[in-house]
Amino acid sequence: MNSTNESKTPENTILGGGSSHVTNHVFWHFKAFMTKPLSLSFALLILSILTFALYAITLGHGFVFDDSGAVVGNASVHKGFAGIPEIFMNLSWENTKGSALLANFLIYRPLSYSFFAIQYQFFGNSPMPFHLVNVLVYAGLVCVMYLFLNRLTEQKHAYWSLLVALLYALHPVHTEVVCNIKSQDELFAMFWGLLSLNLFMKSQQEATPKYLWLSVIAFGAAAFSKENGLFWFPLIALTAYVGLKKSIAKSLMACWPYLIPAALFLILRHLAIADTKAVYNYSGYDNPISFATSMSQELGMRFWAWGTAIWQLVFPYKLKIFYHYNDVPMTEVYDWQSIVSLLIVVFLVITASIGLYKRYWAAFGVAAFGLQYAIFMQIPSPIANIFGERWLFTPSFGFCILIGSLIYGTACWIAERKALNPALNLNFTSLYALVAVLCMGYSVRTFYRSLDWQSEYKLFTKECEESPNTYIAHRNASIACNNKMRKENDPKLLDQYIFHLERCIDIRPELGTTYETMGKLELERNNLEEAAKNFELHLKYGGGGDINSSKLNLARCRNVLNIKFEETANMLNQMQKNKLPKMPQIQTFHEFGIALKNLAIIKKDTALYDSAYVQFNRARMADEKEKTKETDVYMSFIFKDMGDCEMALKLYTRAEQTYYHAINLNANNYEAYLGVSEALKVQGKDQLSKAFYFKYLQLTGQKLPEGLF
Repeated sequence: MNSTNESKTPENTILGGGSSHVTNHVFWHFKAFMTKPLSLSFALLILSILTFALYAITLGHGFVFDDSGAVVGNASVHKGFAGIPEIFMNLSWENTKGSALLANFLIYRPLSYSFFAIQYQFFGNSPMPFHLVNVLVYAGLVCVMYLFLNRLTEQKHAYWSLLVALLYALHPVHTEVVCNIKSQDELFAMFWGLLSLNLFMKSQQEATPKYLWLSVIAFGAAAFSKENGLFWFPLIALTAYVGLKKSIAKSLMACWPYLIPAALFLILRHLAIADTKAVYNYSGYDNPISFATSMSQELGMRFWAWGTAIWQLVFPYKLKIFYHYNDVPMTEVYDWQSIVSLLIVVFLVITASIGLYKRYWAAFGVAAFGLQYAIFMQIPSPIANIFGERWLFTPSFGFCILIGSLIYGTACWIAERKALNPALNLNFTSLYALVAVLCMGYSVRTFYRSLDWQSEYKLFTKECEESPNTYIAHRNASIACNNKMRKENDPKLLDQYIFHLERCIDIRPELGTTYETMGKLELERNNLEEAAKNFELHLKYGGGGDINSSKLNLARCRNVLNIKFEETANMLNQMQKNKLPKMPQIQTFHEFGIALKNLAIIKKDTALYDSAYVQFNRARMADEKEKTKETDVYMSFIFKDMGDCEMALKLYTRAEQTYYHAINLNANNYEAYLGVSEALKVQGKDQLSKAFYFKYLQLTGQKLPEGLF
């Protein structure tokens, strides 16, 4: 094993590509590891079948999580082929329900969303075809990964390529991307990125220019599928350096054609962003680094996030979507988590630098991980989240190269030692067992994690178990419970719904939207005092939601509870000046009038009855402008209140006629029967008055008094 020529032979080292400075380290010497040839078609078949079988369970899943912004509520996607031009001109969530909020993510992924539009054109809102595309694309990219790795090693280490691709296919950290339809953008970006690398290698090895330009097109497709597709650019140079043994300068020069699609993407993205009013905002509840009060905490949490990314790749047992405030430790730079994370990163950087100098494949893996994860490293400033497992989907490619190299290198080391000394008690049993356990463990964890993605209810309630102190987990769980309640009559769902809303308030008390939701729930349950308190808190804290709706609901509660009439009247006086949709405008006039009417009763002020009548009449006229049957029942109560004002103003004949209008619109308006009875009685029409009073008693279920007639 001391032959200098032997140590420089390319096929002899998987970590060394044949450069003049390759060492003679026996651990990375592969000449003695002889195996049976591996058929290319057989390898691809195995990878395809295993990948598809592992995720076949997802074909029965529904739309969940971010699928709402990508498909379910995306108006551009719903247009099918016709929506593709506007998909390229606008931000991807610009025309989604709630776009005022969603557009703030500044997502521009026109190619993947065009694929959504094409799928929607053929399959509509059926989730199964979308999930099928996810699984097929994932299986496809695993196969392309194998082809690239095979080319990277000059097709001399097919079993290493198979092992790396298999580890990637089975790794549990990929479940979120494969199970979430929205993540087709991530899947397509990696598929095109790997294809670009493979075509680049083919163009260089076979000296065929057309494959270079096909590689450039594939790279452009990766960028237009998702922004992080641009990060395949440095991997082109890395591939040229490690796989093709080019110098650093020539490796960088090989990348210049890829600047063309990169520039085109950045220009179009800039134009799409310039054409929107969206502002990218996030709070410390999204990324706790924003809550750091010192440089020590800021650096400590950055290091914590780096270490967590590596930990989730090595031990992907506890998987979850959310890593947010109150579920992430406020780490100082001197805490052990921060120190250990930093030391691991420094170690990887140093060893990868040395390994790249010697063109080791394992070092290529570490560098690939670092280059692909760089977009999420919170440098130079924090981004929307501190960490997300979906961020590891592409970087884990490098991790699998590293682990595959360690395992394969160990096998070669064992083979070489036995070749030198057959008497050594070395065999592959333990190594085979390790690979089997690793693959089986990955598969089982991936399968059971995939089951969590069956529905939003299951996903988010599970997420609350893993992240019990995270606001966004409980918020999403409350929405899922509410949606499920609409379909199922299960009292437990209501208890869960209330629990998650209360946890939202406990964790993030200053966000008003949760109070709005709680207020509406209490209003439905006729708990008016609790409803009023929650609407007041929503108005106090704001934070989104429908402020006008909360004002209106608060006024309704107070008017029924007979409290704070003057404060309510002042609030509605300002509100009724706003331009509101028809029904909220009518309701605003009505509740304003009720508050004034009640004030008139308390203050015994006739002028206030006049003011109340004006508001009721404005509500009536607002309905007359665009009259529909839907408002007839509601207008019945408005006429009844108008009649009450006319009674107070001693306009008894007018009041009688107004009450008749109320009854004609709603024959079950018992208060109108009581009102007309009183109006008739004042006018001396006792017999007719008793008849309407009789009807009032019937409608309210009261016993008829003796001697009424």
